[in-house]
Amino acid sequence: SVSAELDTGGKLQGQYCLVDVYFRHNFTLTLPPHFSLDYDPMAPAWNKLRDTGDLSQVRRDVIHWAVCVPASCSPADIQHALHQTATRLQTNTSLLLRIDVRT
Repeated sequence: SVSAELDTGGKLQGQYCLVDVYFRHNFTLTLPPHFSLDYDPMAPAWNKLRDTGDLSQVRRDVIHWAVCVPASCSPADIQHALHQTATRLQTNTSLLLRIDVRT
């Protein structure tokens, strides 16, 4: 566990938490076959970031994120806080996010 002494004399206990952030776009793309050698360099980056479903390829549509939060926070608290931030981000962009807090 992580802890820090506060100026007020108290102690803050922290916990290490793992979060997976899956992202995709909310518009339709015309995509070539994922093993095609005929790739347009001017095509959207989403073509390479999307999940192809091929288990032999590394997923590029997920960020594995480690965060340190107060020990009093539950996974549901962390999920709620991150969901609020994701909702604001999705309002202004074409991203669709799914956030999974690992327990």
